[in-house]
Amino acid sequence: MEHLVTLQERLTRALPGAETKHSPNDASETAWSVCAPRKINGRRRMCTLATGSTEREAIDRAIFLFGAQR
Repeated sequence: MEHLVTLQERLTRALPGAETKHSPNDASETAWSVCAPRKINGRRRMCTLATGSTEREAIDRAIFLFGAQR
């Protein structure tokens, strides 16, 4: 039997410390966002890496854009 990887596990493996946030009041294209700690001006702040209309879309975009950098 093969192991199925959840979206959250996939995100954690590619971008440690990243988390998803759901904002139902935002436009449908930006309802989900992936945020991760980044160093800006010597401080660590949570920054939005990617957005999407679904959780899967936001995670896929974040991994595509930032996964190879870590």
